[in-house]
Amino acid sequence: MWGLTKIQYKNTINRLLSVGIFDTIARLFQLVITMDDKDAKSGGVRSSRGKPLGRPVVRLEPLRSIPTHCPAQMYTYFKAIYPYYWKSLTEMYEDMLTRFINEAPYNSGLVFRKPKSALARLNNEAMAQTGWTQVNVRIPKELAERIEHVAAGHNQSNAAVVYTAMFWWAQYVYSPEVIMPK
Repeated sequence: MWGLTKIQYKNTINRLLSVGIFDTIARLFQLVITMDDKDAKSGGVRSSRGKPLGRPVVRLEPLRSIPTHCPAQMYTYFKAIYPYYWKSLTEMYEDMLTRFINEAPYNSGLVFRKPKSALARLNNEAMAQTGWTQVNVRIPKELAERIEHVAAGHNQSNAAVVYTAMFWWAQYVYSPEVIMPK
């Protein structure tokens, strides 16, 4: 990094620490350079205490992102229920979309729903919030291709298929009545 060796980095840090003024900057600088050679190859960064920084890598296959919009309350509901059944939201989305494609409720009368935008312009004035939020659904490549196939077969967008699956999931599969019966 910046054409310096590890010894030169350490000397620079020691000089900054001995001066005493740039203590915070020196610590940040130290944090950046504490990567081992094996960490540098794998892309992982470690703190000065040796702990890994950032999100842990739990999947080896690459994920594709399908952007869509959903009501903010629905997204909050998904974030509230996922820890009880799945390890992550990504795992919940994968389960949701796999079941949606396998069960095909759209062939039994479920109408595809078009997602709304998160922002709207009122009377050519400033932008206003609509109560909807953007959600980037990250799923495996094979599942994303199946979504694209369903979308093309029904003349819908990928976002509409994913939002319809989210609606179906929240309304019929894991509705609040199913989760917390009266």
